[in-house]
Amino acid sequence: MNWQAFKANVHPSHFIFLLLILIGVLFPERLAEQIDALTKEFTSHFDWLILIFCTSLLIFCLYLALSRYGRIRLGDHDDRPEYGTLSWMAMLFAAGIGSGLVFHGAAEPLYHTVQPPQGDGVLSAQDAARQSLVITYLHWGLRAWAIYAMTALVIAYFSFRHERSMLPASSLGRHAEGMRGTLVNTLCVISVVTGITTAISFGVIMIYDGLERILPFTPDKDTSFLIILSLMCLCYSLSAATAIGKGIKYLSLLNVFICVLLLFFVLFEGPTAFMLQVFVYSLADYVAIMIPGGLQVEYFSSDRSWASEQMIIYYMWWIAWAPFVGVFVARISRGRTIRQFLLCMLFLPSLICFLWFSVMGGAGIYIEQFVEPGFGQHAVKDMASVSFALLEMLPWSEVTVVLMVLLIFVFLITSADSGTYVLAMFTSDGHPNPSKGQRLYWGIMLGAVTAGILLLSRSSLEFIRSIVVVGAVWYFVVMILQMIALWVELRREDIPKAE
Repeated sequence: MNWQAFKANVHPSHFIFLLLILIGVLFPERLAEQIDALTKEFTSHFDWLILIFCTSLLIFCLYLALSRYGRIRLGDHDDRPEYGTLSWMAMLFAAGIGSGLVFHGAAEPLYHTVQPPQGDGVLSAQDAARQSLVITYLHWGLRAWAIYAMTALVIAYFSFRHERSMLPASSLGRHAEGMRGTLVNTLCVISVVTGITTAISFGVIMIYDGLERILPFTPDKDTSFLIILSLMCLCYSLSAATAIGKGIKYLSLLNVFICVLLLFFVLFEGPTAFMLQVFVYSLADYVAIMIPGGLQVEYFSSDRSWASEQMIIYYMWWIAWAPFVGVFVARISRGRTIRQFLLCMLFLPSLICFLWFSVMGGAGIYIEQFVEPGFGQHAVKDMASVSFALLEMLPWSEVTVVLMVLLIFVFLITSADSGTYVLAMFTSDGHPNPSKGQRLYWGIMLGAVTAGILLLSRSSLEFIRSIVVVGAVWYFVVMILQMIALWVELRREDIPKAE
């Protein structure tokens, strides 16, 4: 390979992550301490800024969707969507949620029920359960999806209407050229890798818990983690070798199918009326407190550390995933109007998340309150075990536990496959079809970083969440600049007449 070809295939982020892996190998405890300290420092001083930013994003998205700017098409006037609505929704949902929805589906509402932020005894069991769903909705609802929607909109708009690359820095125009552009894109790579690897870490922990229930014998935890990761890397490398319209599309549709199957199984085999009541009542509560609950750090608890450890870290997690999901969703969204794009991306995934948490979380809460008091301790001791423990309380658990493990595994493959595509594109000057070599490199790198996180964390969810904040801080600043750049360009648009 000559020097020019070498430069074209090498990016600064390649060396950054090799260096981080080396530091993790040589100084694991010191690295873990620094990550934890940085996370606590940021969340304790800038929690208010994150809440204001996320609320502003949501308001801005709604304004663009409902205003005359909503008629602007992401592409030429004659362009129409490449993918049908079902395939499009399946891909953005699989890329945007990954295994996180499965991991937290039953666990998070149950956790907030048995350990409400106000402390034990302050709320009745019914009020604590009702509040737990509202808190979960705030973490996974409209504000979270507004982060994805705005990132994807910015990239799609500048790429399809202004013929710029899909690199995050390209939306900033001449202000992010040369070294500055490389710096912005490199910081986004850091954000993407931390976001994806932490999600994969959660998924691997949950798969291990499921395999312990299915198999008569499993190796020790660290060995099992490495075996699961190796198998996953092999699968998403094979998927990455196919076209985006085949590999990711079909895996995403498989995800949706298994999700719907498990959702309806739990809904009709569990306390159906209770879960539907939970969905309706908690949705009304969410709408009622959506603005104050998402703006006041101490809305649910006077303990600021609770808010920092819960809501702020969740939002930072969404921000860390945003450049990855944004580029991927933009890639599959050409031809849609801004109105179609934003309204679909805000409301449909949010409602699906709400229904999932109401069914899975509602079933767990019902068991805790009426069937087996103390069941909620699963969420306190080991969140990865909650969904499996729930399924084991229902008929056909031998089948549904296997389906749950399969669902998580396919979600991880889909997320990693999408992630390798986006990372390879970031480090190939925004090429829409990066080389298989670049995708293979990032596939190996994601596996290596995830292995390091799992071995360093010793399955500590708090440590894994801390890594997200370190990666997300960089892209948080980029997002503010992107919003400004988008607004400036939209005001120069010749808005088409209503069709």
